[in-house]
Amino acid sequence: MHLHCTVVDVDESGHCGDIIASSDPDVVGPAASAPKVLILIEAARRMIDGSLEPTTVLNRGHTAAVADSGLWQHLSTDSLSVIDACTLIAAVSDNLATNALVDHLGLGSINATAAEIGLATTRWVDRVRDERDPSRHPDTCSLASMAELAGLMAGLHRGTVVDTTVCQLVLGWLDSGVDLSLGAEVFTADPLAHTPTDLERAGHRLRRLAVKTGADRGLLVEMGLAVQRATGQAIAWATRAVFDSDDEEDRRAAINAMRDVLHNIG
Repeated sequence: MHLHCTVVDVDESGHCGDIIASSDPDVVGPAASAPKVLILIEAARRMIDGSLEPTTVLNRGHTAAVADSGLWQHLSTDSLSVIDACTLIAAVSDNLATNALVDHLGLGSINATAAEIGLATTRWVDRVRDERDPSRHPDTCSLASMAELAGLMAGLHRGTVVDTTVCQLVLGWLDSGVDLSLGAEVFTADPLAHTPTDLERAGHRLRRLAVKTGADRGLLVEMGLAVQRATGQAIAWATRAVFDSDDEEDRRAAINAMRDVLHNIG
């Protein structure tokens, strides 16, 4: 098992402070679904500048079917608004909504915006596919370094990714993410109810916990932001664990390693 990680401190004013933890942070490799955040940023950018109506309808019949994570494939409706697709992508990493939204926005536009906000290597490479044919398809749907993913979460907190309104919209979607099973487990928040309102109602020590994860064979990735209620101090992090996909013990060790990175902080 090998772990790549970056954890950075972000104070209440939004200033990036010390690197709290780091291991091979600049290694670029597959990042599974975590960089779906890039798709959300592009959608939010267009909604805010008026070039994309949030109520624009996507039809799942116009995109290739895909299984695995998500809810839309199990729902009766064939149509979904763009803003609802963004919610499903952030909440349950919905693959069908992801592909439909990528088809609508365009892969080139998504990655052009990624470059404009300063990401040198992090990209959404391809649609999500049940099977990848090496002769026709890229090896992975995304590429990223953990330094860039952690920096992206810090930038969203600082309001510097495109602009403050875009950051608020994207973080609002990510607040609903239900997968807290990796490193974010150390914060002991309710996976189904951890929006800022939920955290305040529960008297939780955090005021925000925004997380996006990704998984593939032998790969687990998590990027996140946690903001303390009492002090406003925040941490942004990204971790990638590469392990033997056929060894359950190795997978368990990978999850434990991702939690250990945040354990003393959480």
